[in-house]
Amino acid sequence: MISTVTNLTAACLVTNAVTSNLTAACLIATVTNLTAACLISTVTNLTAACMISTVTNLTAACLLANQTLVDRAVQDATTTAVTTASTSLTPSTTRNVLTLSQFSLGVSNSCATGLVVQLQISPDNVNFTNDTGTFLVPQNDARSFTPSRFAKYARLQYAAQTAGCTVTFVEFFQGQV
Repeated sequence: MISTVTNLTAACLVTNAVTSNLTAACLIATVTNLTAACLISTVTNLTAACMISTVTNLTAACLLANQTLVDRAVQDATTTAVTTASTSLTPSTTRNVLTLSQFSLGVSNSCATGLVVQLQISPDNVNFTNDTGTFLVPQNDARSFTPSRFAKYARLQYAAQTAGCTVTFVEFFQGQV
């Protein structure tokens, strides 16, 4: 139907819906293999407002239902045996996360004392800001951190909970393109 209609507008669809009981559900039910590329190539002056005005209950889950994420590239790194006895926060390895759609940084504290951790982000690898408050990772426990805001670089800061007590932990970084 779309390929034979020119100047298709929301008003046109609404007018036809009133006269011939045409609904968005009816259109979607009768069209198979409908893709954004197909719509864009056959409809001129297509706007987001036009699409939204004619389709209700459009969700990301609906759009991604037929997409497969199996072949997406991943990054995975482990920094082993980081040791500190200082109660001053010390930065860990900085990661460039600009090309990742999602990532997490984590720590596994295998010591008998607590570890204080804080996530930081930066647009330029020079000026870092705290994305989270400080978190205590108890003895023999692990925590994962993801930022609440977007920036090009991310890193953890860490410190021993108690002055003079040495803490050894493992830092993890995992991301998906």
